[in-house]
Amino acid sequence: KGAIRVAHVPKTIDNDLPLPGSTPTFGLETASYPTATFVTAFDAPVPPGVLERPTGMILRGVLTLHGVSRTLAVPVTARALSGSLVVEGRLDVTLADWGMRPPRIPGVLSVEPEGRFEIHLVFRRAS
Repeated sequence: KGAIRVAHVPKTIDNDLPLPGSTPTFGLETASYPTATFVTAFDAPVPPGVLERPTGMILRGVLTLHGVSRTLAVPVTARALSGSLVVEGRLDVTLADWGMRPPRIPGVLSVEPEGRFEIHLVFRRAS
C-alpha cells in the first residue's frame, strides 16, 4: 500500500482574481484544496514479463480531490527503462463527481466538465 501526494495542482482563475462577494467560487479552488492524494488499495505486484515488454495492469486506489474521496481503478502500463520501472496511466474523470463546477463565463471562458487524472511513477532500486 502506498500514498502518492500530487505535486502539481494547477492554479485556477478563481484563486487569482478578486471575485465580487456575490459571485460564487468555481473550478478546482486550489486555494482551499491545494493538494490531492491517491492511496493504493493494495500492494501492486510487478507484473511478470515487464522487463521484456510494456505490461498493462490496473492500479486500484482512492483519489481524494477537492475534499472528496472516490475509489478508482486506473489502467496503467509498467515498463523497464534504463534500470528503472516506469508506471504511467490516466483516467478521465467528471469534475462534478468531486464537487467542482467547471468555470464558465459566457463569451470569455468555458471549461469542459471532464478532467484527466494522470499517474507517472519512476521506481529505482535503493542504493
